[in-house]
Amino acid sequence: MVNELDTPVLISGRYFTVQELYEVQETVRMFPKLSRAELAKTICENLSLVIPVGQYKKASCLQLLDKLHRQGLIDLPVKQEEKI
Repeated sequence: MVNELDTPVLISGRYFTVQELYEVQETVRMFPKLSRAELAKTICENLSLVIPVGQYKKASCLQLLDKLHRQGLIDLPVKQEEKI
């Protein structure tokens, strides 16, 4: 069986390398109690995922986490309802 992390993943116009994907897996594994938003921020920090004005690309990172979760490559915490 071919591991899905053997090839880069395209999310929001950016390819995530195999090494970056392994780093994402390791971050999720090391911090299982973090929320999805906190995981996305941590991964943005670790991979230097920022837009030109210096803000984190949290939406792209959340898409990456969702895609890896749907493929069974990471376990994410249950989505929390947004507070209004």
